[in-house]
Amino acid sequence: MLKKLAAIVCSAALILSSTAIPAYANTGPTTSAKITVLNCNSANSDLSNFQFNLYNTDGTIQQQNLKTKSDGSVTAQNLPIGKYYFQETDVPHGYFLNHSKRFFSITNENIGQIIPLTIGLANSSQTILINEKVPKSEINFSNGNPVFYLKATGNSHTYYTTASISPTCSLGNDGYYSYIASFGNLPTGQYLISQNPSNRYTLKNIKTTSKEITISQNSASINLQPNINELCEFYSSLTDTGKTSDNKNSKQIMSVEKQPVNISVSYPDSTITDSLDKSKISITVTYDNGTTKTISGSNPNIKISGRTAFSSSNLGNNTINIIYSEAGKNISKDFPFTVSKWPTELETSYDGTTITKTLNKSHISATVIYCDGSSKKLAPNEFSCTPTTFSESDSGKNQIITVSYSENNRTMSSDLNVPISKWPISIDVNYAGGTENDALDKSRFSGTVHYSDGSSSEIPGTDLTYSKDTFSNSDIGKTNNVSVSYTANGETVQQTIPIEVASWPVKMNVTYSGDITNSKLDLSKITAIVTDCNGSKKTIPISDLHLSKTAFSSSDIGTQIITATYSENGKTISGNFTVTIQKWPTSIKASITNTNVNDALKHNEVTAVVTYCDGSTSAKSGNQLSFQNDTFSSSQVGTTQNVTISYSENNTTVTDTLPVQVKKWPIKLSATYSGGTVSFNVDKSKVNATVTYCDNTSVLLDKDSNDLHLSPTSFPESQSGTTQNITATYSENGKSVSADFAVNVGRIPISMQLQHTPSQITSLSLDTTPITAIITYQDGSSQTVNSNALQFLNTSFSNTDIGTSKTITVQYSESGKTISSSFSVLIKKIPTTLVISCLHGVVSNQRLDTNKITGTVYYNDGSLKTIHGSQISYSQTSFPDTTKIYQVIATYTENDTTLTSQFTISNNELTGKVTNIDGTNLQNTSVKLIPYNSSSQTYDNNNTILTTTDSNGQFDTFLGKNSYKIIYEKDNYLPLTTYQTIDSEGLVSIETVPLVPIPSQTTQTGSVTGYVKNAINNCTISDATIKFRKNWNVKSGPYACDANNSEFTANSTSNGYFNCNLPYGYYTAEISKSGFVTGLFNITICNQSASVNAILSPVLASNEYRIVLTWGASPRDLDSHLTSTIGQEVYFGRRNVSYSDSGSANLDVDDTSSYGPETITLLTGNNSNATYTYSVYNYSGYPALSTSGAAIKIYNGNSLISSYSVPTNGGSGRTWKVFSLCNGKISPINTIA
Repeated sequence: MLKKLAAIVCSAALILSSTAIPAYANTGPTTSAKITVLNCNSANSDLSNFQFNLYNTDGTIQQQNLKTKSDGSVTAQNLPIGKYYFQETDVPHGYFLNHSKRFFSITNENIGQIIPLTIGLANSSQTILINEKVPKSEINFSNGNPVFYLKATGNSHTYYTTASISPTCSLGNDGYYSYIASFGNLPTGQYLISQNPSNRYTLKNIKTTSKEITISQNSASINLQPNINELCEFYSSLTDTGKTSDNKNSKQIMSVEKQPVNISVSYPDSTITDSLDKSKISITVTYDNGTTKTISGSNPNIKISGRTAFSSSNLGNNTINIIYSEAGKNISKDFPFTVSKWPTELETSYDGTTITKTLNKSHISATVIYCDGSSKKLAPNEFSCTPTTFSESDSGKNQIITVSYSENNRTMSSDLNVPISKWPISIDVNYAGGTENDALDKSRFSGTVHYSDGSSSEIPGTDLTYSKDTFSNSDIGKTNNVSVSYTANGETVQQTIPIEVASWPVKMNVTYSGDITNSKLDLSKITAIVTDCNGSKKTIPISDLHLSKTAFSSSDIGTQIITATYSENGKTISGNFTVTIQKWPTSIKASITNTNVNDALKHNEVTAVVTYCDGSTSAKSGNQLSFQNDTFSSSQVGTTQNVTISYSENNTTVTDTLPVQVKKWPIKLSATYSGGTVSFNVDKSKVNATVTYCDNTSVLLDKDSNDLHLSPTSFPESQSGTTQNITATYSENGKSVSADFAVNVGRIPISMQLQHTPSQITSLSLDTTPITAIITYQDGSSQTVNSNALQFLNTSFSNTDIGTSKTITVQYSESGKTISSSFSVLIKKIPTTLVISCLHGVVSNQRLDTNKITGTVYYNDGSLKTIHGSQISYSQTSFPDTTKIYQVIATYTENDTTLTSQFTISNNELTGKVTNIDGTNLQNTSVKLIPYNSSSQTYDNNNTILTTTDSNGQFDTFLGKNSYKIIYEKDNYLPLTTYQTIDSEGLVSIETVPLVPIPSQTTQTGSVTGYVKNAINNCTISDATIKFRKNWNVKSGPYACDANNSEFTANSTSNGYFNCNLPYGYYTAEISKSGFVTGLFNITICNQSASVNAILSPVLASNEYRIVLTWGASPRDLDSHLTSTIGQEVYFGRRNVSYSDSGSANLDVDDTSSYGPETITLLTGNNSNATYTYSVYNYSGYPALSTSGAAIKIYNGNSLISSYSVPTNGGSGRTWKVFSLCNGKISPINTIA
C-alpha cells in the first residue's frame, strides 16, 4: 500500500505559477541549514546518497544535488537572510521519494547558527494525499493554472502545500482534471485538512472511502494511523469566469509566517541564592512548523515578572513569569525555581598529626556557617587548602594554611598555623650479593637513610621494605630489580637493587608402569619426572633417586607405597607411587545368556569364570572383558560366528572362544492405519505395519503381535476433528524400530439433516444413491456425506407395500455415536423393465418380422406379462445392408411409463455350441468373433462381437456377412481359434466345439486315428497324406511340428487307416490324394483318442456338385434328400434321377449305421432357372437332429465350396432343410422343422 501511494505521489509534481516571489538578496552575514534523513526502523542503516535541492520559497533553486552522508545528513552553507525549503529529488535504490517540503527562515535572530531540519523515509511514516479535482469544462488554461492552498493542522503543528492544475495533469473519465498533493512524513494523530478559496474557484465537495476520515462542509478530519496513508478528494468549482490568475494562492502560501506555539525555560546554575541573573535564563521558542530557536532572558521580546533578588527569608520555592512576544502573539510560561541558603562563615582546626612535605586534609576539621544560622561539618573533599606541599627548607618550621569552601556561588576562608616535620629524602642500600632462589635473604641487606634537615641514620635489612621478596619461575635466569624502601613521617624513599634468581625443583611425579608379580621391584618400570619452579620438566635417572623399598616377600602381597626422594639446588622433594603384588589368571570360560545375536554382541549378556594361579576363581561380567569379532553384517545372518573373549590382569591375558548364531534384525518399520477415522480409541487390528530386516526382507506383522506397541492408543475428546500422530514401535532380536503414522480423530455428531430424499419410488428397493445428509458436530462444524456413509434401516419392500407410504429410518455413526433421522416415501406400481426375445428368422427379406418377437414386461411389484411384438414400437424395421449389424431400440408405454430395450439384429445369424471333451455342456464360455480380411491378413478389432454360452452350452448372435476369426475361451481350458465365413443371409450353424482341459504337463500328447474313404462309394483310400495345422478351419500356413521342428505327418495304409500322435490341442487335419479334392477336418487332441471319418471327394467337373453328409454315433440313420423344380426327388427310395435339361442326380452312398457318409452327386444341366433343395431327414427319429453333430460339405470342381453344421438349438423336428442351389449360387436355409 505504501509503495502504491508513493507511486501516486511521485506522479504529482508541484507546479507553481510563473510569477515568483522575489528571493532575499545574498548580502550580509550568512548561516547554514542542515537536513537529516531519519530511519525509524533501523538506527544503523546507511542513509547516504539521498539527494536534495534547496529552493527559495518562490521555487527558485538556490543549491542543487546536495547528497547526504552515511548518517543521512547534508548541509547547505552560506545562506543569507531569507525564506527557503528543502525538497528530496532522488533516493537510493529500494527507497521511495518523499515529496514533502521542509520550510525554514533565516532571520537576524538565528543568523550564524546551524538550522537543523529532519525528514523521514517515505516508506517509514504516514502521508495524507489530497486529490484536487476541477471539471475540465470550468478550466481555461489561457487564464492561468488553477492553484489551491491546502493546510493540515494537528499535533501542535500546521503544514502547508499547494495543488496546481495544469494541462499535463491527469484527465479522468469523469471529466475532471486531477492533481494529487501530499502532506508527507506526518506523525500519527488527528489532523484537520482545509482549503482556502482561490480568486476563481470555491471548494464544493469533499469525498473519501476511508473510515478514518470525517467530512464536514469545508474540511476533512483525519485520524492518521501508523503506516497507513489516507486519501480524500477535494472538488472545486469555478465561481469567477474573469481572467484573474490564481498566482495569488502561490504567493499566499509562500508568505505565511511561522507562528510561535510554545516556549521552554531553563537556567544553567543548579541553585539560586541571593539573586537571579536574567542573561543566564535560556528560552527555547517552538514554532508551528516544527522549527525552534533559543534566546536569553535579556532579549527585548522577553518580559519577566517576579522577585529576582533574595534574602534568607526567601529560601525555598519561588516562581517568576516569562512572557515571549512575536508576530503579535504572546506566549507565557511560569518558571519555578528554588532559592538555596548560602554560606557566611568557615570555622577550622588541626588534629596535630605530623606534616611533612604533603598536607593530608583528613587531619583538618572544617565547619561552614550559613545565612540562616545553620551549620555543616565538611568532608575533606568539600574544601580546599593552600598550600598543600612544602619544601625541605620548610621542615622544622610552622606554616600558615588557608582553608576555603565554596557553595551556591559563595566562598568562605579560614587560616591555620601548623608545624612541618623532617622527612626522609634518600636511602643508600647495601647488598651482600650472590643468587636467590624462591625467597629473598633479607639478612644480606642494610640501608643508610638521609633526611630533609640534613641528618641520616642506619637501618637493618629486616626493617626495610622490599617490592619483591619471593620469586617465581618467570624470574629465573634474568636480573630482577627489587625496590628496597624505607618510610618515616609518611614519606618513603627507595633504591632499586638487581637480584639474580636461579631455578629450583618444586614437584616430583613418580609412576610405576605395571603390577608386581615377583619379589623384586622392576626398576625399569619406574618413571620419575621433576618439575622445576619455572614449569620445565625433566626425567630423573633412577640412580639419582632414593627408594624406600625395592624387594618384597610373600607377606608384602597387596598394596605397597614406595617413596622416592630427590635433591637439587638446595631443595629436596619426594614422590610416592603404589605397586600391587597380586595373583594372575591362568584360564577363562565364557558363557552367554542368549546365543542369538543381531548386528552386535550384547556385552552385558556375557559372563566368564577366571581361574588364577593359586587355584581360586572369580566371575567376571561383560564390562570387565574384551571382545573381538563381536559385530556382524547382514551377510552373516544365519551363520555361526566365533567371538573371542579376553581378560587381562597383572600383565597376563587369557582368552576363550564363544560361538553365537547371527539372526536377522529389524532396521525399518513402516506403518499405516486402514481404519479410517479413529473413534478416540485406536483399533490396533487396523494398523498395517511392515518391518524391514537387515537382509532387505520385509514382513507384514500380525495384527495381534505382542511386539508391536502403539503410543498413544487413545485420544481425549478435546482432540476430536484433528489429525494426530501415533508412534508404532516393534522389537525383535534385541532391536527396536519405530515409525509414525497419522490418524484422523473423529468428531462427535449431534444432528443430521437429510437432503435429496424422494417423495415416491417406483421399485421395491429404495435407491439411496442420491440421498445426502448434513452432519453437525459438537464443535459447531458440519459436513455433507453421501449415501455410502449412511445406514438405511428399511430400503426393501414387498408387493403388499405398493401404493402405501413407508417411513425410512436413516442412521449415521461416527466416533462411537449414532444419530438418526427419517422420511416418508410412496411406493408406486409401474413397469420397470422390458426384455425382448427374438425367434430365428426374425429378419426376413431384410425386414423385421414382428411375429417372431415377444416382449416380457416386468413390474416393480414383481409381476410380469408377455406382450406380442406388434405391441412394441421399433426404431428401425428395414435392414438393407447384409454386412451390417443393427442396434434396434424397442419402446413400450404403459401407465405413463415408457420402457426401452436395445437389441442387436442383422440379416445373418450364427449359432453354435460348446462342450467339454466328454460331451457335457460348458456354460459361460467366452466366444469372441473378430472380423477378418483373408486377403490382407488383417483384423477389425474395433468391431469385435462378444457373446457367451448359456446353460446348454449354446450361443446365438447376429452378425454381418464377413469372414471371422472365432476364439473360444474358458478358465482352466485350452483356448480354441477357428475361422468361419458368413457369405449368405439367414441362420448359420457351426459345428459343436469340444474344449480340452489344460493338461497337468505341457508335453502331454494324444493320438488321432481314422480311415480315409471315397465319398462316392465309401471305399478306403490308401497312400493319402495327412498333415496338421494348429487350430480349426485353417486352410493355409505352416504345419504343426515337433520339438525338433519336424512336421507331424501320417499316411493312410492299404486299408485307408492312419494314426498320428500330437500334443494336446486343436488341429486342422489336411488330407490330400491325387485325383481327390483336398479335405480339411477339425480334430481335438486330448487324453482320449481322436477319430476322424475322413471322406474325400474325387475331383468334379465345373457343373458337377457333390453333397457329403456325415454325423455322429446317433441317430443311426440320417437320410439325404434332394428335390428339384425340374424333376423328381432323390433319396434312398429313388437313388438316380435324370432331369429334362440333361442334368442328373445320384445317391452315391446311403449309410444306415451312423457316421456316414451319405453322398449325392448332382450334374446341373442347361436350365439356369432350375432350383435344387437339399435336406436331411432323421429316419431313426431319436435322438433329435440338433444333437447329431451332422455336417454337410459341398464340393465343386477341385474345391470345397461350402459347409454346414446342424443347428444345436433347432428343436425336436426331424427335417433339417439345409440349402438351395440355383445357377451355381448356394442359398442357406438351415432350419429344422
